[in-house]
Amino acid sequence: MDTLASDPPPADLEQMASYILYGKDENGQNGAQRGELTNSGTRYSSFKLKEDKNASLEQLIEAQNFPSNNLSIRHSRDIYVQKRLTIKRPRIDKKTGEVLDPGDSDIPGMVELWESIDRISHLIKVLEGEAAPREDENLFDSSYRLYRLKHTKIEMCRDQYFLKEMCKPAIHWPEADRPGPQYYDWTADSFYWISEEEWRAKIENSYTSRISHNLQDYETRTNEVTGQLEVKWVVRRHTFDWTNEKHVRAFMSCWQSIYDAMFDHLDTYGYTLLLDFDRYREMAHLSPDRDFLLQCRIKQVPYPTMMRELQEKLGVSYKESNIAVIVNKEIPKKIAKAALRHALLIDTPQEERKQCFHCKQWLPRHDIFFAHNVTRKDGLSSNCKECERIMRQQRKEQQDKWIKAAVEANAREHASVASKPNP
Repeated sequence: MDTLASDPPPADLEQMASYILYGKDENGQNGAQRGELTNSGTRYSSFKLKEDKNASLEQLIEAQNFPSNNLSIRHSRDIYVQKRLTIKRPRIDKKTGEVLDPGDSDIPGMVELWESIDRISHLIKVLEGEAAPREDENLFDSSYRLYRLKHTKIEMCRDQYFLKEMCKPAIHWPEADRPGPQYYDWTADSFYWISEEEWRAKIENSYTSRISHNLQDYETRTNEVTGQLEVKWVVRRHTFDWTNEKHVRAFMSCWQSIYDAMFDHLDTYGYTLLLDFDRYREMAHLSPDRDFLLQCRIKQVPYPTMMRELQEKLGVSYKESNIAVIVNKEIPKKIAKAALRHALLIDTPQEERKQCFHCKQWLPRHDIFFAHNVTRKDGLSSNCKECERIMRQQRKEQQDKWIKAAVEANAREHASVASKPNP
């Protein structure tokens, strides 16, 4: 530290600490060679089949399989056999200098990255006395800077895989030259095609009375290879219903993952669900505290954090049990009710509507729009719920005004009586 011209930034201090912990000591040994660090190596099962091996930074760089077996981007597990990414440098004929295979040189920035890696690799060999220096190389005598230079080479080797992953993603399934954009069809059902004999066997062995025994109620097709009739057998219907509060509650729990996957796919069903959720959320007319709890719920904020932030930002205090009831029952129920109201306004024909006596609007004959009234012929009130709510509010305001006027008149009467002299 005394030899440095200025204080290093925090990132350099952290690397210095790593060098102290994992670097070499005065005997030329690092923590792994001293037995303080171990590398488990390759495990082919849950049992320990190989002895743990000591590993160091120098061994990592000097390994023959570096960096493909150590720095390759690891994908999530899939049902398909995944192809490991490999970096292919151009293959050139040593005699004629002709390029036999361009490799990955067509990836933007890859050639420049290879030049930087080769330059740093040669500089490391020069500093370690394994190669002669060039005229344009700036040499230095600092073990810490050499340590950082090796880490820089590792990061650059890792960048090769990031570039190839962006420009040439790995193919995870056969019979495809290049994977296209993957979209989620939220309206497609789970099904498979079966022969007519298999369909009749399923119908006879079915214990569900709701299954139709008429072949005309099923979608059929003719197999191009065998020429036989096949029936579409639906295993599960994936129909999202905004009027079902259970569906709304499930969508709230996975909103963040859907948003992360669909925010840049504007022509997908998943993005349409996000837009529908925002529209029904506005139609529900949630109070500020309910809307704040909804934002916290879709972002997977814990209940204690909801309770604390609700108190700090809105000055409202709720228990965790009350917050759980609000976000899991009350808010989904209001959003589902708003969606049902919107669906009825669109789908109800004119002959099934009723005119409100007060606002003159033609609304569907449903208890969402009209209150029950047994004295009416159709069992519904003549005024819609919205008009009745407005009229109740007006009556309450008028009643409060009368009460206030009566209290003021009574106070003035008492004041006039108190001001008269006592005979």
